[in-house]
Amino acid sequence: FFSSTTILILGGLLAMLTTSEEILAAIGKLPLAVRTTSQVWEIKVLLLVMIFTYAFFTFTWSLRQFNFVAILVGATGARGSDGTQDDLAKRAGRILEHAGESFSKGLRAYYFSLAALTWFVHPGLLIAASFGVVAVLAWLEFHSDTSRSLR
Repeated sequence: FFSSTTILILGGLLAMLTTSEEILAAIGKLPLAVRTTSQVWEIKVLLLVMIFTYAFFTFTWSLRQFNFVAILVGATGARGSDGTQDDLAKRAGRILEHAGESFSKGLRAYYFSLAALTWFVHPGLLIAASFGVVAVLAWLEFHSDTSRSLR
């Protein structure tokens, strides 16, 4: 889902590069909006393109890793005395850890893309939104009910 959604977002961002004048005029009417040049607009859009390209690769790599885990689990077969099942289980566990981390990195890219969107209106909003995203992520990672349950 996230990989295909990211491709659609990338297509929309690339389309935004062709209609920059109309979008700049519309954004210029927003309260607090700072007018920018076409070159700065393109840099802002390209930042989002880079963020979502990174997200796409991390999501698809995560998907591949989850598939590798499924293959290793399927390869374990019946329990034998040679210890291969234990080795396969340990490898599957390590890959599953990496897959989860890759997926989390893709989600974090989405979170920071929301902060980057505020740059289109005002650079101060970008700074505030970035700190807000870091604060929310820190709370979710270290102080949420889920993080306490995992400890």
